Amino acid sequence: MKKVTGKNAKEHYTEIDPESGEITTRKPEFTKMSLKPGIGYEWYKKYTSDVYPHDYVVIRGKKVKPPKYYDKNYKIENPYEFDEILYFREKSAKLNYEDNTTERLLVKEQVTQAKLQKLKRNLT
Repeated sequence: MKKVTGKNAKEHYTEIDPESGEITTRKPEFTKMSLKPGIGYEWYKKYTSDVYPHDYVVIRGKKVKPPKYYDKNYKIENPYEFDEILYFREKSAKLNYEDNTTERLLVKEQVTQAKLQKLKRNLT
């Protein structure tokens, strides 16, 4: 999905038909997204004071880390406060190290797979 640029671009977007030897050129990938401001900018401006003292947003009833877009904006507006947030995120990650070892993550994956098996429907 990502556009290839640089010295590999010409080779990446050129295809040769093995039967006829015909050379064709593919169009590069194109994406259109909201910029200046992004889609969530108005929400971010309105609720920044709710998001960053706690460093989470609630999505479908679950607390999750704020999106990178919000972090980027907050870092521009409040660089020192954002550095503190990064420090606390790193500290929290170190405290939860035992819960994120390779063995523990494998067990979590097994549990998730078991939960997914229960979600299957009978198509009769």
